[in-house]
Amino acid sequence: MAAHHKMDDRVGRDRLEEMAQGVIGEPLDRPEGELKVSGRATYAMDGLPAGCRHGVLVRSTVAKGRLRAFDVDSVERLPGVRAVIADDRFIKNPAQGMAGKAPAQDTREILFFGQPVALVVADTFEQARHGAQILRQEVERAEDAPVSLDDPTAQLDTPSNKQSSSGDIDAAMRASPFTIDATYTTPGHASAAMEPHASVATWEDERLTLQASYQMLRYNRAELADALGIEEDNVRLLAPYVGGGFGSKLGIAPEAVAAAIASKELGTPVGVAMTRQNEFEMVLRRSDTRQRIRLAADETGRLIGIGHDALVTNLPGEKFSEPVTQATPFLYCGDNRAIGHKIARIHRTPSGSVRAPGEAVGVTALEIAIDELAAACGIDPVELRRRNIPDQDPSKEIPFSSHMLAKALETGAARFGWSKRNASLSLGT
Repeated sequence: MAAHHKMDDRVGRDRLEEMAQGVIGEPLDRPEGELKVSGRATYAMDGLPAGCRHGVLVRSTVAKGRLRAFDVDSVERLPGVRAVIADDRFIKNPAQGMAGKAPAQDTREILFFGQPVALVVADTFEQARHGAQILRQEVERAEDAPVSLDDPTAQLDTPSNKQSSSGDIDAAMRASPFTIDATYTTPGHASAAMEPHASVATWEDERLTLQASYQMLRYNRAELADALGIEEDNVRLLAPYVGGGFGSKLGIAPEAVAAAIASKELGTPVGVAMTRQNEFEMVLRRSDTRQRIRLAADETGRLIGIGHDALVTNLPGEKFSEPVTQATPFLYCGDNRAIGHKIARIHRTPSGSVRAPGEAVGVTALEIAIDELAAACGIDPVELRRRNIPDQDPSKEIPFSSHMLAKALETGAARFGWSKRNASLSLGT
């Protein structure tokens, strides 16, 4: 059977052959580097157009419910305030990476605390922020709003494409001299990049130009057009520099759509930058997780069973779920395998891709369990891993085109003096 790579396409063409090689480790120029370190690079809210007004998003005050009305008059009477806008086209969730279409709309249906529900536009940011902070909301609050992974009232979904098994993990655990059966938890993460989500919208007739901080412009343009109900050809999206994203800016977020709608309504450019509080409440988070890992090894430390069951969280209706177990099927040997994945539907900020989705929390838990198994077996942790490197992908029985784990283990151990460590400490004795 021919070796394969995950970047091969369906007809067998190796895409790596068409990409630049010999780049890693080479001293390459960064043309924008001087501009960034000298402060001359222009980000989304730099160089605002003449007459630009400022918008600040209004946050929901409950985790679940229905928004009935706003006390608009009292805010619109404030100095500098130009409008309080609540539009059915506003989005309440950022789009997931590569979505290419509008995420959930209808912001009057509240699904999480801090969800954007309106926009206050004023002459200055401070005036808009003040209006957004004092805008009173009339909300019909729902009582059934689980917000925790451990809430027994949360609905649990089991996506069929994230379950797999082979052999009998339970029998392997009973028969093995060395086993680990442990549960690990990880908290949620927020991206919180140095540059917040920000968009400046300008219209010329029916054509929108959005200066913004986004990572995937091809998809973002389509998402924005879909959310606004306009042709994609009428959207121009500019993002020459992005002050950090970590995955949080893969899809459009509420400020982009709100800025575009407000600019069209007022007939002036409108800039909307999320506040730091907004970043923690309105931007996709990494899911918190609960992971049960089972490992079964024989007398030599050879794995004969691996089980990895993950529970993650997201809003009701969202398709994304943190791919916690994606590395477990191919990383180590073990004929008896069980991979499980469940999603607790809770009413918190929606979860999505954050730097190293899945691996960041899944591999961490798996490797901790491997260390605990090494201590139980009395085998050096590096050696235990080396003994369990598979010859081919255990989940697909397909040879790897290359496999560098053994070399990485050996190089790392040599560089930080692993052989000189106190072995009794690393083995828990």
